[in-house]
Amino acid sequence: MKNLTIIVLAAGKGTRMNSSVPKVFQPLGGIPLIKHILNSAKKLNPKEIFLILNKDISKENFNNEKLVHCFYQKRQLGTADAVKACLSKLKNNKNRVLIMYADVPFIEVKTLKNVINLKSPKEIKLLTFKKEEYNSYGKIILGTDSFVNEVIEQKELSSNDR
Repeated sequence: MKNLTIIVLAAGKGTRMNSSVPKVFQPLGGIPLIKHILNSAKKLNPKEIFLILNKDISKENFNNEKLVHCFYQKRQLGTADAVKACLSKLKNNKNRVLIMYADVPFIEVKTLKNVINLKSPKEIKLLTFKKEEYNSYGKIILGTDSFVNEVIEQKELSSNDR
């Protein structure tokens, strides 16, 4: 899809991993998580991939990755803040934009294509998961019309929203 720009969020600290190895470089089947995600992203044939990193990950790790442009999130202030790192490159962009997480390696390319191709009266589509027990993930707050009202980071949730 040449009219597609993909943003891969890889700037998280990975504190839940309890490892000195950055989360995106944790191996899964002998391959770093980030490589799984970039492989899936490339199968969508995007025009470009914007990779958002934290200051502890060197852009040089991705020098040989075609289509990949690296950006740094200065402070880890959540998902929307990470997207801001490449916002200037999206100003005149007429492409569809797909945002992917670097730590979700099992999402199938077919699922991503289905989300991209959804016919919707709304411009933004989200693929989420439902998790009943308490966790440290942010939350999608839906309105009575089932549309998204808010996306809230875990630390900003009220006790009712948890």
